[in-house]
Amino acid sequence: MDTAIPGSVKSARLPDLHTVIVTDGQQLGMYHLEDVMQAGSSQHVQQLDELQKKLSFDDPINIQFTSVL
Repeated sequence: MDTAIPGSVKSARLPDLHTVIVTDGQQLGMYHLEDVMQAGSSQHVQQLDELQKKLSFDDPINIQFTSVL
């Protein structure tokens, strides 16, 4: 991870994992949540508003795994 470019993670154990977002601290090869939030534009907010109308609270939209390093 220390040499990965954010959004370009490569892992033999997790071949489908490409992006890691952290909520505390800065980690090499990972995005910080605040950076991700700032990257959105008003167009993205509009897209989210439209998408929310199509989704239900019990749809499996976001599944997060956490661990302690």
